[in-house]
Amino acid sequence: MLRVLAPCRLMTVEPDAVILQRGEINDALYVILDGALRVLLDASDPELFIPIEAGQCVGDMSILEKSPVSAQVIAEQKSTLLILPEEHFWRYVMTVPMVARNLMRALSARVRKQDAQLLAKREQEMKLRQYERELGTARQIQASVLPTVFPCLAQWPTLRVKARMEPAREVGGDLYDLFALDEERMFFVIGDVSGKGAPAALFMMRAVTLFRTAARTHMTPMQMMQWVSDQLRKQNAAYLFITAICGVYYPRSGAMELANAGHLSPLLKDADGDVRYVEMEPGSLAGILPNAEFSTVRLTLKPGETMALYTDGVTEGMDPEGALFGEEHLQRTARITEGNAPEALLERIYGELADYTQFAVQTDDITMVAIQRAE
Repeated sequence: MLRVLAPCRLMTVEPDAVILQRGEINDALYVILDGALRVLLDASDPELFIPIEAGQCVGDMSILEKSPVSAQVIAEQKSTLLILPEEHFWRYVMTVPMVARNLMRALSARVRKQDAQLLAKREQEMKLRQYERELGTARQIQASVLPTVFPCLAQWPTLRVKARMEPAREVGGDLYDLFALDEERMFFVIGDVSGKGAPAALFMMRAVTLFRTAARTHMTPMQMMQWVSDQLRKQNAAYLFITAICGVYYPRSGAMELANAGHLSPLLKDADGDVRYVEMEPGSLAGILPNAEFSTVRLTLKPGETMALYTDGVTEGMDPEGALFGEEHLQRTARITEGNAPEALLERIYGELADYTQFAVQTDDITMVAIQRAE
């Protein structure tokens, strides 16, 4: 035993100290006398590791295979190590059958554990890639439901419209639509489904279809909202709901009637640059309560006036400290926008919001629709 221990040396390491570095040449066996180490299987994933406790060793594989170190080894906590040179490892350790057998068993168990962890990681990565592909498909389907061009613009020379949605990373439930009902009337809607993921996206597509169906009848906006809400309540096991504003607009006269189901009040900017919010009660949420009551309002867009509808992804955007963008900031941004053109207004608001959030990862869809009665 003295011959074995004579050339060995003790080493004390602090937490996070590197014992072995991937790719380096190793010429010693490290036996943990006290403390604990961890073998990092993937440099990019610190959570993928094998714990090495007192009584176990590291460095054996690189010595046995005469190859560079295959994984980084760091101290989990303050540890004491016995370092046995490679020459003495072969002369005094591997020549003792029982010691060699126990060492090989421990090494085999560690390799099996490593293989199992790497296999689990690969399976997780494959599932993640599959999820990302499905998410991309869901986004495409969601986007295909919402219009990007508005043929009704050709019917009314004084009508200007712009819509924009910036989807969050996860599929959400924002919606909008806008189309002509006849030669005199135009329908529009904007909404936000509760929740995230596939259930919210499916609920959104269902809501869009229902609004389109309701709009092509002779219902008032209030009746449309009530009918859509009642239909959404059916087969709603997930108890999702929607906030929305729908309306009918008469482009020739500027007259408009709105119905509100718990949604944020639209913003109005007149030809003189004055900006205010439409005064209306939020009303009930749609899709939850039977015979729900929704608020309504009638107004007239004056020549040059623009109305902007938006979802809470705008006002609830957060800066790095967690402060909300807010309605006052939105109103101030609209006020300093040059002109009332829908394109300019939405571009300025989206730009201001991006600067405010410092391009942080979106947690919610950001959707806006602007309607102008041009002069």
